[in-house]
Amino acid sequence: MNHHASFRPAPKLCAITAVAAFALTMGAAAEATATPTVNVSESPTWTQVRAVKAQPEVKELQVSVLERTVAELSAKAEQVRAEATAATAAFVDAVYELPDVSARDTITAPTVEPLQPIVALGAGLANPVPAPATASTDDTTDEPTPDTPEARVELAATTQAAVEGELAQTELKVAETLAQIRYLTGPLEDVEPFQASVDAVAKRVAAEAETRLQEQTARKQAEETARLAAIEEARWANPGTGRISDVFGPRPVICSDGGCSSPFHGGTDVATGCDAPIFAARRGTVVYAGYDGTHGNFVLIDHGDGIQTGYAHITVGGIFVGVGQWVGTGQHIANSGTTGASDGCHLHFEVYENGNQVDPQPFMWARGSNIG
Repeated sequence: MNHHASFRPAPKLCAITAVAAFALTMGAAAEATATPTVNVSESPTWTQVRAVKAQPEVKELQVSVLERTVAELSAKAEQVRAEATAATAAFVDAVYELPDVSARDTITAPTVEPLQPIVALGAGLANPVPAPATASTDDTTDEPTPDTPEARVELAATTQAAVEGELAQTELKVAETLAQIRYLTGPLEDVEPFQASVDAVAKRVAAEAETRLQEQTARKQAEETARLAAIEEARWANPGTGRISDVFGPRPVICSDGGCSSPFHGGTDVATGCDAPIFAARRGTVVYAGYDGTHGNFVLIDHGDGIQTGYAHITVGGIFVGVGQWVGTGQHIANSGTTGASDGCHLHFEVYENGNQVDPQPFMWARGSNIG
């Protein structure tokens, strides 16, 4: 994360006092009855602000200084807010890299140092909200940080908490400065209502931090859903479990009550046993489901892009899908049997590319899946 320059107030203005202005015209004699000096400050205490309000000549300049402070701090807050969003995103991303995916369900907002309280009247009036400091996440130790998912989460959380804390303090200082301007330019003499308005800002800042976390978590969840969908799009599943009992290519003709097979075996046979589940190798649309000569009971699925897969010798009553039905990758579509030209219960699995039969084994291996 890029560290931004910390807020630096404008150069201190010279003290302007009512007695100094009066002395310029009335001479040294007036100095004996001069009022106490009231300084103009970029970060005055409430005691100072209350004193300035009684000095019209100083009040106008103090308001001008505070307005400039608000402008500078507001610009800083915008910059830090952007950094807080980036830090929150980095934290959420780091959590999603953890091996334990359950950690994603317990992402919480960072623990931020308590904000400087805005006190009511009394001794606390001498303690304004301190000017915000720049968040620092520099590692001052000589020990290298281990590059593990857990360490990256810890570092991201520390960074996020530091930036959120800086943003909170900046926002609070802006609110206090605005409240002081309203107090100086308004008719009320009591400062408590203005301080109460600053207290409300602390709650708003905390709520905004939680909202940032929720938004970034939702963003990451959407990205993860899309990533898994892309994997699912590319994934192929094993159509049946068992040993490979025959492979693609020439072989002797097999004859049974269901007819005689071709001298070229156009698929891969898996010795699944009887009534074993048959799964869709990939999602797609069923284009055939029924009896098909030597195939016996047969299902053909169109996967798009010219790719189709076939599942033959399904048991009687063992077809669980219909023509036009959309099936998912790995869906249980049928049970194995020995219908058609078959001498025992098994799955005969076929793959077609642009209407031509291809060897199912290397086809599936190329797509990260096995047969059998």
